Amino acid sequence: MAASQQMDLFEAARRTRVSTEEAGHGHGLGVRLRRTIKSAIADCRLSRDEIADALSARLGASVAKTTLDTWTAESKRTHRLPAEYLPDLVAVLHDPAPLRLLVESAGYRMVTEETYMRSEIARMDMEEKRLRSERRMLEKLLSSRGGK
Repeated sequence: MAASQQMDLFEAARRTRVSTEEAGHGHGLGVRLRRTIKSAIADCRLSRDEIADALSARLGASVAKTTLDTWTAESKRTHRLPAEYLPDLVAVLHDPAPLRLLVESAGYRMVTEETYMRSEIARMDMEEKRLRSERRMLEKLLSSRGGK
C-alpha cells in the first residue's frame, strides 16, 4: 500500500473519531457538557453561592457551591451533575446551552416555546390551505355531476 493511501486511511479514521465526538458520543460529550455548564455559570449574573442556593430551593435538596465546582471540574470525571437536576440548573442560569448540547448530540433541535407555537400556526395554515383546495376540488366534481 502506498504511503499516500496510508495517510488517507489515517485521515479517514481521524475524521470518523472527530465526527463521533462532535455528535456527542463517547466521553467527549461529558467534557463538553462540563465546559458548557461552566461557561453558563460564568455568564450568569448570580454568584456560584447564589446559584447553589437557587438550585437548592428549586430542587428541595441541598446543593453547595463546592458541589457546583465539582460538577464543572474536568479533573472530577466521576462527579457528574444528575440528569434530573439539569432542567432546574438551566432555569436558574437562564441559559439553555447545557440542555441544548444534550438534545443536539442526540440529533434533535431545541426551539423556544414561541418558535414552536409559530411553527404550529404555520403548519395549521398549510393544513387549512390544503383542506380548502381539497374542498374546491370536491365542489367542482360535484358541480360537474349536476349537484348543488
